[in-house]
Amino acid sequence: MITSKFVWESFEKYKDEIFYTNENINISYKQFYQKIKQAACQNELLYTKNEKTVFLIDSSLESLITFFAIIYNSAVPVLFSKQTPKEKVEKLFNSIQDNEFLTSEDATIIFTSGSSSIPKAVLHTYGNHYYSALGSNENIPVHINDRWLLSLPLHHIGGLSIVFRVLLSGGTLVDYNKSISLEDTIESRKITHVSVVSTQLRRMLHYSGKLKSLKAVLVGGGMVTDDLIIKAVGLNILIYKTYGMSEMSSQVTTTLPSASQEELLTSGKVIKYRKIKIASDNEILVKGEVLCKRYLNAEIPRSEERRVGKECR
Repeated sequence: MITSKFVWESFEKYKDEIFYTNENINISYKQFYQKIKQAACQNELLYTKNEKTVFLIDSSLESLITFFAIIYNSAVPVLFSKQTPKEKVEKLFNSIQDNEFLTSEDATIIFTSGSSSIPKAVLHTYGNHYYSALGSNENIPVHINDRWLLSLPLHHIGGLSIVFRVLLSGGTLVDYNKSISLEDTIESRKITHVSVVSTQLRRMLHYSGKLKSLKAVLVGGGMVTDDLIIKAVGLNILIYKTYGMSEMSSQVTTTLPSASQEELLTSGKVIKYRKIKIASDNEILVKGEVLCKRYLNAEIPRSEERRVGKECR
């Protein structure tokens, strides 16, 4: 069973490298780990072992320190945006209170977007986050001194998964000041990796001269039109197109580094630690090391057990 041990081992392994940077400061893995332990000690009584803790998260230094302090004290953060109304936070948190006691393998709780139904509380384990990052890094290499921009919200799996990918590789997390354009940030902060949705990519490509530092652009989160991919290829932008979901801890399929333009018009290939097949009725079935443990506020009707995103087991 994988626990939070891999997190702390990474902080020690890469202690002299830069883990986090914003416009004002660079924090090494060693320094960040020290700040985590200090915050964990100061808030020990607030974070109860194996209990859920509401946490409003963003990409700031203070927020990330608090996130890791919560799990350092073996509590399980329930992640919300800082912009989420208090009433909604209370309603969703109350929806997961009547559950069994959590265990040491449970890492985080993230709510789905709820675009087609009530938001579901997805319980991820440390194993889910570990294997999600490991499989991603084997397909999209991240190295020491690489800089991945925190361009997606951390209360969703697409953003949070960036943290674990960087942590496993010794790379650097770069805070995103949204008052500065994405393309200007990429140029000025020498970003090597970025995760974007279609609208962000479309804007970026208008300023391709500012994207020269990029080694990888991971694009997903919805429909990506063929013309957008073709334009990116024509500008020599190294695109990775992906299909994923909260229940599978982010990516399920992703294109390869060597993908042709034709292959980039697909959703890619299944990456390691995931499995996928198509049922006789054309339902997409997924499983693997990254499949979440369960929902905390929804039952799975038998008739829906085979649908993508409906079952975590």
